[in-house]
Amino acid sequence: MMKLLILLFAAVGIVSLLMEFESFKEIITHPFAEGAYGLIITLGFVLPALMGLMALGKPPLQPWQAVVSLGGFAAVGIKTRFWEGLPHFMDQHLSGKLALVAIVGGLLSSLVALLKPESAA
Repeated sequence: MMKLLILLFAAVGIVSLLMEFESFKEIITHPFAEGAYGLIITLGFVLPALMGLMALGKPPLQPWQAVVSLGGFAAVGIKTRFWEGLPHFMDQHLSGKLALVAIVGGLLSSLVALLKPESAA
């Protein structure tokens, strides 16, 4: 179950990036600008998505996959300072709301997957 949530929140994060196409274009063309912002944000959502897909292909979700997912979501959260956006959640654009949901949901689902590993299916 956690692998699906990790994959879902990673996909929501990727969609939030794609919604702001001009910003996404800038992130992709200059991944090392502003302290590697683009690289961290992109990999921070792509790595958990890959871990979720790997766990779907060969269950169960391994602890190292949960750690990689947690690290990816944490990197995005720290780089974007998501805690500053939480009090202003309703004032965010849709892409900002999706990003916040992806970060918080991804952090929580990755943490639960790490603390309570799933049994082999």
